[in-house]
Amino acid sequence: TPEDSSIGVFNGINRVCANAGVDPSQINTVMHGTTVATNTILTGTGAKVGLITTKVIVKFFKLLVLLFQVVLVDGLSTIKAIH
Repeated sequence: TPEDSSIGVFNGINRVCANAGVDPSQINTVMHGTTVATNTILTGTGAKVGLITTKVIVKFFKLLVLLFQVVLVDGLSTIKAIH
């Protein structure tokens, strides 16, 4: 894994294009996902962060709590829709 995940993404795209005989300049959209965020949450190795917000956003989060049930399992939160 490269130190910068974008290096791996571009290397992969170039390799797939070369194997398929496609000019990378012909690609107009790329969608990519990684497990970096998931692994960080699962291993607890992420940085501690804070959120500074306005009252409007606080009201929005309170609304989300009303619409969704937040369940904590072993310190990890999951969100389940309330039907």
